[in-house]
This record gives sequence, C-alpha cells and structure tokens, in this order.
Amino acid sequence: MLKDKTVAQVVDEEIRALLGDAIEQDDPIDAEDTLVAVGLNSLALARLIIALEVEIGVDPFDEDHSIAAVRSVAGLVEAYESKLAATEVLRSS
Repeated sequence: MLKDKTVAQVVDEEIRALLGDAIEQDDPIDAEDTLVAVGLNSLALARLIIALEVEIGVDPFDEDHSIAAVRSVAGLVEAYESKLAATEVLRSS
C-alpha cells in the first residue's frame, strides 16, 4: 500500500527499479512521456503492472479499464488514482 507517497512517486520509483541502468537516476520521467519512450516494452510493462499492484494494492485493469488504452506515464498514474478513489468510496459506504 501507499505509505506517505503519491501514486506518481511510486510509479516513478518502480519504473526506475525495473529499468535499472537503462535510465539514469537524474533523468526526469515526464508524466507526458509515452511508456515506450520511457523504455517499457510489453514484457517490462507487464512486470511494472505486477510491481505496482503489489506496491499500491489495487489492480486498475479490469472490466472497466484496459491497459491497452494507457499510452503515457500520466495515463498509468491516472488509472491507479481512479481505482484507489473508487476503492475508497466503496470502503466508506
């Protein structure tokens, strides 16, 4: 689960961890960068989704949302934020 971090911070950290030496720690990852431009191929994206589900605690890609529709880092962040918000609404009901 998230602990004093935003979804964007967790996504950034997990991308960096996954890509390792392929991306410099000082290189910015812009929210508008496409997932391909960041360096994520389909296998790396699948691994990222698994890592994010573990870290964030939700899987936003179900019957309502398709990973195929996500093209950018911002889109990925938005998918997780939307799912977290929906989960919070359900918990508070």
